Amino acid sequence: MATESHRKINNPSLSSIIELSYKDGPLLIAFGGVAGRRGLPPFELINITKNLKANKIYLRDLQQVWYQSGVSGISTNIDETASFLRNIIDENGINKVAVFGNSMGGYAAIIIGVLIKASCVHAFSPQTFIHNPRYIRNKDKSKIRA
Repeated sequence: MATESHRKINNPSLSSIIELSYKDGPLLIAFGGVAGRRGLPPFELINITKNLKANKIYLRDLQQVWYQSGVSGISTNIDETASFLRNIIDENGINKVAVFGNSMGGYAAIIIGVLIKASCVHAFSPQTFIHNPRYIRNKDKSKIRA
């Protein structure tokens, strides 16, 4: 399965990789972050999780709008994304769900992790607000434009 995922990882139009190979196994859901200088980020965490004996779902927001417009080909908003994931969890009888994300993906991990009642959420440097008045109120000058 890892080999198939690694073939898919470089497809710039692919928004998800879903691997459900372990009956009764835990589920890892990883949300991708913001595009950098090199463009859209790869499916984050795929390399460090490839040998884990767990079901895996890797998602990324091709529109780069903090998953507010859903995941291309899957959903059109956060609630639909959560419902999609909840259905996979329920249909496969999965009892343990770990949700991960970095930056924008950390934001998605927090909100969707709560919506799907994940066992645990790990958000690395989550961007939890994106509105300029909040940047000002919190004295984050790195995000304020003159």
